[in-house]
Parts: sequence; structure tokens; C-alpha cells
Amino acid sequence: MEETPNDRLRLFRIEELDISQKEMAKTLDIQQGSYSDIERGRVGVNGILTKLIKTFRMNPIWLVEGFGKRKIEDVDLLFQEDEFVDHNSLKEDENTKNKVFELIDEMINNHDQELRSRAASELKGLFGKLLIEDNKKLAEISELKSMIIDLLRKRENLKEIIKKL
Repeated sequence: MEETPNDRLRLFRIEELDISQKEMAKTLDIQQGSYSDIERGRVGVNGILTKLIKTFRMNPIWLVEGFGKRKIEDVDLLFQEDEFVDHNSLKEDENTKNKVFELIDEMINNHDQELRSRAASELKGLFGKLLIEDNKKLAEISELKSMIIDLLRKRENLKEIIKKL
């Protein structure tokens, strides 16, 4: 039954919380019909994932992949961003954002077609660079996700071995 994140969400609501869709939707601050669409698989769980984790201590790995416990003990660990913020990266992001706005202003306010074309070309290059950086970050996240899933599987296997002893 629990093949998809949507199925697991329904299972969690019924077995862990014992509440109706209407109550769940109210807690998540969404319409009941929208929540129903999520459970039926018409819409993904991504839009409410953070609320599920923070409100119900739901394990995101269990929800998305089906591994591990349904609930996690220390939700705050997932959201302690201060320790992981790369301040150089933030400054670089701010510089990039400022450059994008400069180029857009140059394109809008400049009547010289050659300068506008140059600004447009530079803007395209900047967006290309941002897409490449985002793809690298996504690849790193995917690799970390795989490592976590592998560790969870190993942990479950160890539990089984220990039970047999």
C-alpha cells in the first residue's frame, strides 16, 4: 500500500495521527480538497514537506523513500542552517543578483541597440552560469541523499542481524 510518498502520507495520517483529512488540512493550513489531492497522488508532497516535518516530526526520508522510522526525534537538527551557511557563497549570490539587476536596467534604459544586445548576451551567460552551479548543487544533494539511504539500509540490516543473535 505504501508505494508512494502520497500513500505513506495517508498511512501516517491514519495510523500515527488518527485524524481526518479535514483536520490534517487545517493543521497544515491548506484547503481540504488540496490535501485530498495530495493523498490521492494528483499533487506531490513537496509543497507541504517542511510543515509535515516541523509539525508532526515526520521523517522526510521515510516519507520520500520509505526507509527508516516514520518520526524523527530531533527535528531542529534538520533546520539549523546557521552552522551550514557558506558566507562567501551568500556574498557571491548577492553580487550576482546585483549584476542581474544592473544588466536588466541597462537593457531597459539604454537606447543603443548594441549596448542592449551586449547586456542581453551577458545576462544569458550569467543565467547559464547559475544553472550550471544549481545543477552541481543538485548533484551533490542527490549524492548525499543516496548516502543517507544507503546508511539507513545498512542500519536496518544491522538491526535484523542483531535480532537474530
